[in-house]
Amino acid sequence: MNIEDAKLEVYQMAICGASSEGVSEKLIAAGLDQLQVLEVFDDTIARLRKLATVDLDVEKGRAIARLDMLFLNCVKAGDMATALKTQRELSDLLNLKKAPKTSGGPLLQPAKLERINNG
Repeated sequence: MNIEDAKLEVYQMAICGASSEGVSEKLIAAGLDQLQVLEVFDDTIARLRKLATVDLDVEKGRAIARLDMLFLNCVKAGDMATALKTQRELSDLLNLKKAPKTSGGPLLQPAKLERINNG
C-alpha cells in the first residue's frame, strides 16, 4: 500500500470511528513503517481539523438569509410583532446601533419646497 492510498483509507476509517490502535496495526501489516504511519495520522488530523473549522462569514450570511426570509414571511402573514422581533434580531446580527435619542423633535426637518417661477 502506498502512502497516499493509506492517507485516504485512514481518513475514511477515522470518519467511521475506527480506533487509532487498530488503524496503525493495519497500516504496519500493509507494509508502512512507523514514520509513514505517523505521517498518515498527521494528514488525517489536519483534514479533520479543516472540516471542523467554521467560516464565520459564510455562517453570518446564512443567518442573514434565514432572518430575511422569516421577516418576509411574517409580513406576508400579517404577523407584525414577529416581523419586528425578526428585524431587531437582524439589526443585532449586523451590529446596527439604535438611532440616537432626540429632544422630542424629529431627527430630520422636512425640506422646504420652493416654487420655481419660469419667467
